[in-house]
Amino acid sequence: RPGTSNRNMLDSNLTAQSDRMISNQHTENGRAIESHSWSNRFLTLAVAGILFLTMYPFELSAPKPYRSLPLLLGSGGKGGGLLDIFLNILLFVPFGFALGTKLLRRGKSWGTILICTLAAGALFSYAIELTQLYVPFRDSGWQDVFTNTTGSVIGGVAAFLIGHRVFARLTAMQRA
Repeated sequence: RPGTSNRNMLDSNLTAQSDRMISNQHTENGRAIESHSWSNRFLTLAVAGILFLTMYPFELSAPKPYRSLPLLLGSGGKGGGLLDIFLNILLFVPFGFALGTKLLRRGKSWGTILICTLAAGALFSYAIELTQLYVPFRDSGWQDVFTNTTGSVIGGVAAFLIGHRVFARLTAMQRA
């Protein structure tokens, strides 16, 4: 097909440039820029997005009546259909992806990335669910912790598989 060889050459050049940027520190206008700055931005946006979506309407009040100890969260009293499960998983994928990429950039192993994204996702989700006890119109429960943690782990796996290439390409496009 016409243009295929040019497209393949451009893609291979972009990939080669991206791969070099993964391990090297670059300078622009006299200041150091590292390709992992994208993972910092992505992690910041993921955390901000999660906090916004889970803490709205941003009002704290006396805790809602609960059937068990707050640390045990309980069932939350919501239906928790398939859409709710899917959205909770999807919410934490960017968090796990950005965290996994940061860990990969630091040379961490597959197992370390998996354990760290699992632990960070679980702790972050649990803190949100515990705080939601004090937010009107919000339900908290263990199902959300499990589904959010699953999303974080999926993001960590994706980071291990494609994270360097994604952020290196973003950096290459930013420089172009």
